[in-house]
Amino acid sequence: MPSSRATRERLALARRDIATCAISGAIGTFANIDPAVEAQCRREARPRGRADLDQVIPRDRHAWFSRHSASSPAAVERLATEIRHLQRTEVREAEEYFAPGQKGSSAMPHKRNPVLSENLTGLARIVRAAVTPALREHRPLAPSATSRIPRSSGSSAPDATIALDFRLARLTGLVDKLVV
Repeated sequence: MPSSRATRERLALARRDIATCAISGAIGTFANIDPAVEAQCRREARPRGRADLDQVIPRDRHAWFSRHSASSPAAVERLATEIRHLQRTEVREAEEYFAPGQKGSSAMPHKRNPVLSENLTGLARIVRAAVTPALREHRPLAPSATSRIPRSSGSSAPDATIALDFRLARLTGLVDKLVV
């Protein structure tokens, strides 16, 4: 299992690798946008390079990013699972913060379930699930079925990165209020 530092470094490398700037239209003719707009985007985003001058950015870049972004949830999941273990009745070495007036389970309101930790381990599955479609999405001549998933973005990568960001924020809040 990679360390959190190694995970961060790989994720930063993967992000740099997919950073491209190509908003010049279907075949790079700038028929839909002024070239100055792309130049401004390039100055602000400072991408590594310009995508190949064709209709789509090569999908192997997305696969690389997805693969490495899936290693970060593994570290978060490992920590969340440990917190859940420490909260078990027979261990009870640590537990999630339980706000005054907060109810536990519907059957046992006094019970303190590790809700945030459970949520973090579930979200890890969502982020990992985005890897397989990304690895298969090379889009040669035929349209890719996975990119046609009805989402506003047309891809699972944005959903996975949003879930990853949410998980890190939730983990920070969980650890900040952990009762030991």
